[in-house]
Amino acid sequence: MSGKFEFKSISAKEFDKFSNSHPLSTFFQTSAMSEVSKTNGWDSEYLGVFKDSKLIAATRLTSRKNHGKVYYYAIRGPLLDYSDTKLLEFFINELKNYCKKNGGYELKIDPIVQYEEHDQNGDIVPGKNNSKIIEKLKALGFKHGGFTVGVPKRSQVRWASVLDFTDVLSSKELSLATKTREGLEQAKEKLLASFKQNHRNLIRRTIKTGIVVEELEKKDLQTYLDIVHSTGERRGFAVQDKKYFESFFDNFVVNEKAKFLVAYLVEGKKKTPISTALFVMNRDEILYFTSGGYEEYMKYYGQYAVQWSIMCWGLAHGYKKLNFYGISGIFDPHDPSYGVFQFKKGFGAKVEEYIGDFYMPLSFYYYIDKAIAKLKGIKK
Repeated sequence: MSGKFEFKSISAKEFDKFSNSHPLSTFFQTSAMSEVSKTNGWDSEYLGVFKDSKLIAATRLTSRKNHGKVYYYAIRGPLLDYSDTKLLEFFINELKNYCKKNGGYELKIDPIVQYEEHDQNGDIVPGKNNSKIIEKLKALGFKHGGFTVGVPKRSQVRWASVLDFTDVLSSKELSLATKTREGLEQAKEKLLASFKQNHRNLIRRTIKTGIVVEELEKKDLQTYLDIVHSTGERRGFAVQDKKYFESFFDNFVVNEKAKFLVAYLVEGKKKTPISTALFVMNRDEILYFTSGGYEEYMKYYGQYAVQWSIMCWGLAHGYKKLNFYGISGIFDPHDPSYGVFQFKKGFGAKVEEYIGDFYMPLSFYYYIDKAIAKLKGIKK
């Protein structure tokens, strides 16, 4: 006879062990990210569901106070089997009660659950559709944020571009790449050959023109910050402060779960930083999190060198995916965002569309908060 579900708090160690084995896990759902989030004023805790003494669902739940009320956010969670209706209902209802009990006025979730399957061009591949999960969540009290497109400023991306090495390389080839130099070189050659011709040519050009890619040490973090701040000013997006990225070093890089890479133009004894990116590793995936490049050096295609460098490293260390992360979901060549999509598509990445954001009102203050935000012109 099967036991009942039990909802309770769990330790960071218990949570990380569960997250590391869960198919929906991302680095957002780790205790290391809890430490990074502290730099932005977020608190974190870990909650789970047990059945027969076995942890079967869990989430990292973040929170922040707003005028004495508490906003709760299970960023890229919760982690559970969304096809298990009884488990989903139990976990969400318990989460709702827990948040309300502790002064919560809103609960937001945005799990990495795909909505529909897409090919490299963004066209729908018939067969996969998770609209039932959306309806289940709405029936449990969530408001759906909609099937949004564009690049969000206050939410995680709903559209991503993911390169799966297993679409190009066999299990044997991927295994050999981690064991021998010859196996790695053969895997690199085959992967490179799978890219669009323009991408292959540009990667080879970066090698010929003296572009080298190096991993930053914490003492050199300002090099990364200077580049991304320059890019942010040019493109109109905000960049996290230095403490945030220092925390990434302390909680991810030291554990070989992140890398800050910089492409340099080498001319004689002169070495000029031209492009950079932060990559975060989780399970068998590398995620391209943030990046930047100096406009005056764009003609040297440093970001191509950076991407190729992390792919080669990933092959050597047993990773199977490079998640290029955010794209707009707009596949019109005339749209301003199309260039970003084209860049990622050229490596052979496929489009992923997630089910989106879900918001649960927990008190009347939820509506007051939304009204205040609307008056201030803030989309929440």
